[in-house]
Amino acid sequence: GHRPSECRSLSCAETGGILLVMNTPTLSRADVVMQGSGLWECIEEHESRFPVGLAMSLASSKQAGKFAISHELDRLIHLEQSFRQSLGEKVQARDQDLWAYLGRPLWLVLAPLNPAFLCYEPS
Repeated sequence: GHRPSECRSLSCAETGGILLVMNTPTLSRADVVMQGSGLWECIEEHESRFPVGLAMSLASSKQAGKFAISHELDRLIHLEQSFRQSLGEKVQARDQDLWAYLGRPLWLVLAPLNPAFLCYEPS
């Protein structure tokens, strides 16, 4: 009962349930946060300053056949962590509480590409 709906619907023998769930519209931030509100402005600022697409592109670049964390990507990750920390302090929330609004932190989004990104996890 605590598993996500996709997991409860999944059956290896019959995929109809999972396909139905996958085609069901889900809520987005725009459905739960009033556009024009202070929170919406924070979301927009976060999206514009720390685009996931840019981070993914920078994280995918290789140097000498190995994944490398460029100075630009390192800076982007640290600036995003500072943004999250500052916002969390202002609204008295843990970073995990902000994930519904800002998404997961860049370092965590990038971790499947390279475990080296896990070193950014805040302590």
